[in-house]
Amino acid sequence: MKYRLLTSGNERRLLLIFAGWGMDDAPLRELTPHAGYDLAVAWDYRDLNLPDFTNGYDEICVVAWSFGVAAAQHWMTANRHLPVTRRTAVGGTLYPVDDTLGIPVAIFRGTLDSLSSENLTRFYRRMTGSGAAYREFAKSLPKRDIEELADELRAIYALPPVHENAVMEWDEVYILTDDRIIPPQNQRNAWTGHPAIIELQSAHLPDFSAIIPRAAMCKATVKQRFAAGSATYDESAGVQNRITALMTEMWLKHGKPGADGNIVEIGTGTGQLTRRYAPLCSSCLSMTSVDLTEPSPALPGRKIACDGELFVRSLPDASVDILFTASTIQWFNSPREFLRQCARILPAGGTVLLSTFGPDNYREIRSIASSLPRYMSASHVRALLPEELVIEESHEELCTLEFDTTAELLHHIRQTGVNITEASPDKAFGAALALARSGINRLTYNPVILMLRRR
Repeated sequence: MKYRLLTSGNERRLLLIFAGWGMDDAPLRELTPHAGYDLAVAWDYRDLNLPDFTNGYDEICVVAWSFGVAAAQHWMTANRHLPVTRRTAVGGTLYPVDDTLGIPVAIFRGTLDSLSSENLTRFYRRMTGSGAAYREFAKSLPKRDIEELADELRAIYALPPVHENAVMEWDEVYILTDDRIIPPQNQRNAWTGHPAIIELQSAHLPDFSAIIPRAAMCKATVKQRFAAGSATYDESAGVQNRITALMTEMWLKHGKPGADGNIVEIGTGTGQLTRRYAPLCSSCLSMTSVDLTEPSPALPGRKIACDGELFVRSLPDASVDILFTASTIQWFNSPREFLRQCARILPAGGTVLLSTFGPDNYREIRSIASSLPRYMSASHVRALLPEELVIEESHEELCTLEFDTTAELLHHIRQTGVNITEASPDKAFGAALALARSGINRLTYNPVILMLRRR
């Protein structure tokens, strides 16, 4: 593969785009990642090796498009040591040439057999979907040699099959409903059963400027918002307080597993959950509290300010007896990868007690607050679990708060530090103004609590 780093190279996180066939980095050079991320583009799948520029990053988020989906899967499988978290597939499948799961064989062979400069232009026109879109695309036309492109098609056709569970390794899938390259129904067939599919009305070349903000969490903004709300969180977060009470009751009901062992809490926040379980444990010396912001010095045990999603990757196998995390994993790039890491660090019989929020969370304002996190139902979380983790108990409910005015609702959201607006100041102002004008005075919470055990 070839690649180009489009940003400084000085950040600790990387957003890596695997482009489609016929591409180079030119059509994607104007994209901007979230603060804290570098951006790179890979292309040319005649071989699936990348230079080792990825080795220095703490976290890698992958966006793969078209034939880049299969190429990315093979690259990630061969590089399990790299800290890849979020994986987003766009308009492609793990079966690039297939009559029902990818581009039909006859169309693929016809493209290869008749490949020329003129036919490449026709391909780009079909890819972009309209004359106007093609004219815009042509301003940054890829510079690829025809023979090179033919060799790339042959290499793609010769790719070995992926392993049978590879579909579930991806966190989010975009199916492009106006795609004239890979039939939309074939895309649906290829991702059948995946819990996070988005159908996007788009030609084969989508608007990546709308996809990239969703492809990685802006953790700098999350940290800033929750730090700003920490002083008022406990008095305003009544639902969150109920959640920590329910979590503790569930833990007690099952006999306090892990209370005498090594305890890790991810996303400690102000310590609402910690203050409930810590007095019930044998020793605070075995407790570790982790949060993006500095955990309160009043909390017991070791305190670490870092990204909890990455912290678990640093822990030895079978080293944690119980892991607590309350209302946190929805802010992670990949809850799926986090749960896989949890299974690794737990011994047989070890426990994870977690809470998150379901798809009805903040349902009244979702159309306005477009940067809300990716909420997951209990069944969605169940679909993400590695086979080593089993559900001991789960609980899901709805809690609706009533406010006298929309202004009070907005005040409540700010007091709890929730990031409901975009990182961009202009978009943040627009979202806040739209919400203020909406007249909405109800806010629904949809807590989901699960207790998991390592087989």
